[in-house]
Amino acid sequence: MIHRPTKSSSPLRSRKVPKPHRRIKLDLKLILLYYLHGFGDAMYWVGSTIIRRRRNLSRALRVRMRRFSRAFLRVTRRWLGAAADHLVEAFGEIAVPFKKLFKSIRSLFIVIRSTRDRGFKYTMQRIRMFFKYGFLWNKPLIGRLMNYLLPVISLAVCVVVVFSMLNLNYALQITYNGQTVGYVADESVYDSARKIIQNRMVEPTQQTWNSAAQMSIAVVDDSQLVSQETMAEALLSVSGEEIAQATGLYIGGEFYGATAAGDLLAAELEAIIAPQQAFAATLGGDVTVKFARDVELIDGIYPVSSISTFEEIKALVNSEEPRDIYFTAMGGESSSEVAAKNGISLDRLVELNGSVDNTLTEGTRLLVARSEPLLRVKTVTQVVETKTIAYTTKTIKDDRFYVGYMLPVTTGELGERTIVSEIEYDETGNIISETIISDEVTKESVNEEIIIGIRQQDGTTSSAVGDLSETLAWPTGEYQFVSRGFSSYHFGIDIAGAYGTPIYAADNGVVVRAESMVWDYGTYIIIDHQNGMQTVYGHNSQNLVEVGDVVAKGQLIGLMGSTGNSTGNHLHFETRWLNEKVDPELYLDPTEVHYR
Repeated sequence: MIHRPTKSSSPLRSRKVPKPHRRIKLDLKLILLYYLHGFGDAMYWVGSTIIRRRRNLSRALRVRMRRFSRAFLRVTRRWLGAAADHLVEAFGEIAVPFKKLFKSIRSLFIVIRSTRDRGFKYTMQRIRMFFKYGFLWNKPLIGRLMNYLLPVISLAVCVVVVFSMLNLNYALQITYNGQTVGYVADESVYDSARKIIQNRMVEPTQQTWNSAAQMSIAVVDDSQLVSQETMAEALLSVSGEEIAQATGLYIGGEFYGATAAGDLLAAELEAIIAPQQAFAATLGGDVTVKFARDVELIDGIYPVSSISTFEEIKALVNSEEPRDIYFTAMGGESSSEVAAKNGISLDRLVELNGSVDNTLTEGTRLLVARSEPLLRVKTVTQVVETKTIAYTTKTIKDDRFYVGYMLPVTTGELGERTIVSEIEYDETGNIISETIISDEVTKESVNEEIIIGIRQQDGTTSSAVGDLSETLAWPTGEYQFVSRGFSSYHFGIDIAGAYGTPIYAADNGVVVRAESMVWDYGTYIIIDHQNGMQTVYGHNSQNLVEVGDVVAKGQLIGLMGSTGNSTGNHLHFETRWLNEKVDPELYLDPTEVHYR
């Protein structure tokens, strides 16, 4: 059989050189896919290897932690077991004497019950034998028992003693010239008593008083403690000074002398003030007649050197000769207390003395009245006035919004101030002085915050918009006479001036209205300050701005006239807060407002 060679399609086997147009074309897409698949397989192998090794590592860590935990528990259990054994053994050792004691007590009762039928004598004999041999047999245990009990007993005694000491009432025992004067709660009571004694001398700087008292700690009842007045009189009684019962005269907190005729002195003071009281009754209302300075009469023990006759005291209180009056501080008083005692304000006290410390030291001498009688009578009434406190507005400029956009963030609230004044009248009922006693803020104002837009329609921004000053500018320059104020039926102020007087913008803003010859406002302008505030300028003879104009504070915007519902040349000036008409004087400088 003849075999014929088969034809091969491979050019290599046929050993024929392929024609150029039969050469294999390289497919770049297949090559790229081949390498991408290879790269993906490699990344998959890397990822799976990392996960496998992480799992193996985690498994190994868990196994080792488990082994460590088991070993730790075994060691801990062994230690705890040994410690528990030691504790049980220790408690057992401690409990041995107590167990033996309880067993002995039980045995004693058994002995008593078993020998009860043999007679009392026999029972007592067995009890003596029981204690005799029990002591001999258990002598070591008795020593151990006492070693345990004595520390516990000592601790209990210590606790009882400490609590007893803490509950005791300690005081200062004052001893003077070898005599116990009394007991006070603390040293401040003694210091106050010493000041009282010093203040019962007419000339404290010239008097010498030996105040070297001894103080020691003592335990007393509350009923044995004395006040500063009682201590002062007790000290005077044992000081060796010649003393007597009298009534002291204190004016403005300072001692001026004492007299034994206290009733006559009180009647004399009433006689001094009585004529002015009769006059005050004719004024009507809540009118009070009082001395210009606080006057007190204090009964007590006074040094004889400080006691005067009634005639001398009477001449003193009726003296009309003007003189400078001083106050000598005993130490510890505040400057406001001194001012109140002498019927003057703290500002007046500072004005008379230049500068005054808040807390006065002993011996400080202050001028409290200049050239006036010692006891000046005044007719006064108190007036309570409540004033509003304006709040400020903070504007937050935002160029994302157009001019005219306004968003209140925090609503403003007006505050309140309560002013208490004392008005003094003369003999004819005319006001001669007005003193502010207190000026207290009873309600704090809450400031307002508003977001405003400053972007113009052409895309530019205006920095002048939205800047509200603390006070508005006066809109008519030097013309500051107000002919009519704000009321429930007149929602602005009228500022009088000559025809053609310049009108200025009260603050930065944008003109939103500029009308001519309207019946009520006449020719008027409304400026929106882009922060919740609008101002209105009415009865103008001419407007110099138009709607959309951005104006600056103090810029000329119009001329004064008498257009609309007007009877004379003036500017009707309004302020509108969040579209509500409010009093312009809340936002104007009060020094610029002058009423005709």
